[in-house]
Amino acid sequence: EIPTPNSAEYLIKAFSKPVNGVSPMGAPVVVDYASVRGIIRFEELSSFKTIAGRNGSDLGSRMLEFYDCKDRITTGSRMSGDTIAASPFASAFTTTQPRSLSKILSRADEESGFLNRWLFVGGKRKPQTFLGGLEPDMSDADKELFKIHVWANDERTVAFTKEAAWKGN
Repeated sequence: EIPTPNSAEYLIKAFSKPVNGVSPMGAPVVVDYASVRGIIRFEELSSFKTIAGRNGSDLGSRMLEFYDCKDRITTGSRMSGDTIAASPFASAFTTTQPRSLSKILSRADEESGFLNRWLFVGGKRKPQTFLGGLEPDMSDADKELFKIHVWANDERTVAFTKEAAWKGN
């Protein structure tokens, strides 16, 4: 769990897991990066929007890279060097009141694709209000989620060649 990342650099670092090895000269080196799975938690959706809306912040666009399952997400600076998150899998979790959505979210969030990367889950049933006054059509989403469910339940095996099995001994 990554609680309220205040910058994209911090977020990427939380999903970075260097795999160390040894160079031919015997020095320790990073040989690869392991995939990290995590949940990013913002106490309130408004706090995420405030952080992402700060001047110079690229947290919002970097979150989209995580949502889109980019192979590598990188950041770097002269002080901390390069940070690489390889094949990260991230989900974000936050809360808000339904009536506050229209104040927090903007047309830019819809146009950038930010909104269609979130699921809005309610608690106790209340009168529904939708952005723009129209109820969203979820029929295509149902079909796509069903395809993911079928794919995830498919049995997979990993087989080794004789040579690979021999090298493991």
